[in-house]
Amino acid sequence: MPQTAGLMRLRDRAVFYRSLSQLLGAGVPVTRALATHDHPSLAGLIERGATFTEALESTGSFPTADLRLLAIAEKSGRLDFTLAELADFTEQLIAMRRTILSGLAFPALILTVAAFVVPLPKLFIDGTLTGYLVSSVGFLATVLLLLVLLLLLIRSLSPATRDHLLRPLPIIGRTWRELDYWRIASSMEMLTAAGLGVVEALRETAPLCRSPRLTRALASAAAAAETRGEPVSANLGATGEFPAELVALWATGEQSGKLDEMLNRLAEQFAASCQHRMQELARWLPRLAYAAVSLYVIFQILRLAANYVSLLNGI
Repeated sequence: MPQTAGLMRLRDRAVFYRSLSQLLGAGVPVTRALATHDHPSLAGLIERGATFTEALESTGSFPTADLRLLAIAEKSGRLDFTLAELADFTEQLIAMRRTILSGLAFPALILTVAAFVVPLPKLFIDGTLTGYLVSSVGFLATVLLLLVLLLLLIRSLSPATRDHLLRPLPIIGRTWRELDYWRIASSMEMLTAAGLGVVEALRETAPLCRSPRLTRALASAAAAAETRGEPVSANLGATGEFPAELVALWATGEQSGKLDEMLNRLAEQFAASCQHRMQELARWLPRLAYAAVSLYVIFQILRLAANYVSLLNGI
């Protein structure tokens, strides 16, 4: 795979993760699996001493969060399992994007039609094509420009600012947090199963979080558990950043000696919850767009009616 300037497309990434997971799960060595799927350069890097994650990172084609999770999977010897989870997650993103785009198509059509229909009286009354085009095409161009600027603004925000803005939002904020909970539970389960101590596993897991608040909370819980000798679950609960069910199941795992099992259960629970909320998000975003377009159309109709009334009163 050659060096690229941007991330691999979601569909290609999902296929890459899925095919490698299946080959590694069948016992095929990673270098042969990569060569089989037309990635000999990556196989060559690994043969020269690079890790699997370092080889992927050299391409610039994979998200940092995915690479961190894969690095942990390499240490735990569960690379095939993690690749399968990443494939599932990427396919969910693809499905959510498809649902959102298909749902936005009708509101976008209504907005486009309204932009050209509402100013028609201006064309007939004033008789100027320029004014009509400014009102219709100009409006659509302004909306598109605002959307692009909004996306660029969101991407330019720092992780802390983005986290602060997204957390209070319905559905989006909860999904944002649960993605981090899923990453925490799954990576902790892999690391502890590989023999790492809980405190060391917490420190390895902390950078995986998208939220700086959760990163700090994990680091703080790890430091407190190490210095005071207290259970990790108690220190996680003291931070106030984690849901009660996560803390409770974690504590149950510590008390029963089955922390791996409880962490796996948490990972499955949050993965299912994230999938459900992403589906909700895919349903509601188009509805919000449709509502906004409907309000715009109603406003323009009322304004047009007011202009007609004013014109009739002036006759």
